[in-house]
Amino acid sequence: MPDPNVVSAAQTKSNIDTATAEAFLNRVDQTTPWGASTWTTGGTNPDGTPRFAQNVSLAPAEQAQLDRQRGLDASLTDFASSQVGRLQDTMGKPFTFQGLPAQVAGVDRSSLPPLNPTIAPAGAQTSGYKRKEPVWGLDLTDTESFNLPTDFSADRQRVEDAIYGRATSRLDPQFGNRLNDIESRLTAMGIPRGSEAWNREMSAYERDKNDAYDMARTSAITGGGAEQSRLFEDLLRSRQQVYGEELGGKTFANEAISDYGQRELAASTLANQAQTQKFGQELARTSMANEARAQASQEALANAKLQNQARQQAIIEQAFERNLPINEIAALLGTTSGGVAPPTFAGVSATGVAPTDTAGNTWSAFNAQQAQYNKQLAAQQASMGGIFGMLGTGAGALLSDRRMKANIQRIGETIAGIPTYVFNYVGSRIKQFGVIAQEVMYVPEAVVNIDGILHVNYDKVWSYVR
Repeated sequence: MPDPNVVSAAQTKSNIDTATAEAFLNRVDQTTPWGASTWTTGGTNPDGTPRFAQNVSLAPAEQAQLDRQRGLDASLTDFASSQVGRLQDTMGKPFTFQGLPAQVAGVDRSSLPPLNPTIAPAGAQTSGYKRKEPVWGLDLTDTESFNLPTDFSADRQRVEDAIYGRATSRLDPQFGNRLNDIESRLTAMGIPRGSEAWNREMSAYERDKNDAYDMARTSAITGGGAEQSRLFEDLLRSRQQVYGEELGGKTFANEAISDYGQRELAASTLANQAQTQKFGQELARTSMANEARAQASQEALANAKLQNQARQQAIIEQAFERNLPINEIAALLGTTSGGVAPPTFAGVSATGVAPTDTAGNTWSAFNAQQAQYNKQLAAQQASMGGIFGMLGTGAGALLSDRRMKANIQRIGETIAGIPTYVFNYVGSRIKQFGVIAQEVMYVPEAVVNIDGILHVNYDKVWSYVR
């Protein structure tokens, strides 16, 4: 039986040899118009694999340009170094504000024109005038024209009776003739009085007669109401005429009083306008003086701002003169003649070393040993068939007592969560796989005690589901 450790070591060496060959095949020398990339080997890594070195060189034209660039950079650096003394001389002089325009912090208001906070009064305003009292109402109690009748019920009834009488004077003979015609027609037809046909014709006659007389009565009522409205409107017109005459007289008196008041108001208004004009003139004079002061204040403030701006400009100029040698040296040190682009090459493919399948080799060896053990166990069980026949369910059980195992290592579990182990029996170096009897005591019919040693029926263990 091959040793899995020997197999794994051989596989590891084969993987390293393959990776080394791939590394030599992938590291190809490359040459471009801008340069070349070559590979060399020197020494080995701790695991024995060769150690590679990549060498990159520029094309002659690119190398010459790089040399010129470096020479120019060195010349600029040397020139910048020669200016350090000038910079030291400048930095050795203290920065001073002597000789600059003075800073203005405020405006002297004592030299400005005086401010006028008040104005002279223009005189009292006229708030009213003497007027005559107007006429505020009309006295109509002594006017006989307003003592007119207001109840027109009798006149309305008279008109209604007249209209209804005219209508009935036409309807009475009309319906008397119609009644005679109906009776004659029904008698001629042989229809007796009191019969259904006779009564039906009489009912129609009475409905038509009632409708006609109702319409006449309605027309009479409507005509009486119209007559009453006409009489009431005539009364209103008479009263309005009297009221208009009284109102006209009072209005004329009030207009005379109003004309007098307008003249008094005009005189008061003219006096107030004169006072207002005088006040406006005084206000304008005061405002003009204050505006002159404000203008002088603005001019003084503008002069102060100009002086402060001149001071700031002088400070900026002195600072520029002081920083000029610093900026010149910085510019010289930062100036280059243009970089040389490094040549680009194709990337090197990664070399992968497959890991050694140690577990696979171990399990292959274990499966072979397990198969051999099973053959030996089957032969032993065949020779002891009678004994196992007396043991009943213990006939298919395998030795699994923890006390009979050594080097126990847990490697997994079954679907039901039962732990599985790799071990060897006491006195043997052959690796075995299985469970521990003491841990599956709860599985029905799985554990069998034979002569004080626990055995396990693996069919019961593998098929057990919680």
